Amino acid sequence: MRLRGWLVLALVLVAGVAKGGPVQYTRLIPYLVDMPGWEGEKPMGMTMGASDNAYSIASRHYTKGNKVFDVGVLCGSAAKGAMVPIQMGINTDTPEVHMETTTYRGFKAGFNYQKKEKRGAAVIQLSTSNPPAAFVVEFQGMDLREARGLLDHFDMKGLALAIH
Repeated sequence: MRLRGWLVLALVLVAGVAKGGPVQYTRLIPYLVDMPGWEGEKPMGMTMGASDNAYSIASRHYTKGNKVFDVGVLCGSAAKGAMVPIQMGINTDTPEVHMETTTYRGFKAGFNYQKKEKRGAAVIQLSTSNPPAAFVVEFQGMDLREARGLLDHFDMKGLALAIH
């Protein structure tokens, strides 16, 4: 299932967010930029729920040959769920898997990479407070170094400011 499907499912399954709710998804879409050499589908997003139980999500799907790079921004309690691995601080490296908790551009981040399958995921914690927010990535067909390099196309600090 593509990242977008997982994100929508997470939003439906997780309830509760701080009073006032997340920022409207339309403020997040401009941060899902074009990447040179990559085909990017039109960004998608939604804000849903009542005032005390609202969520926002924005996502975009990119391809380049057999490579896939999906990004999303979660605002609300679903972001809290996505950030659990970062809070756990898991670090491991085996011939099959590399997992690490680190920082990326000053933000707490978690990376999970399946070496043989050349696929993985990342979560970057943009905010833990009202509203909690995370930048999430799922990638296939590339190594972790290339995926991290693609993150440089996205303005994390600007995105974090847009959320508050």
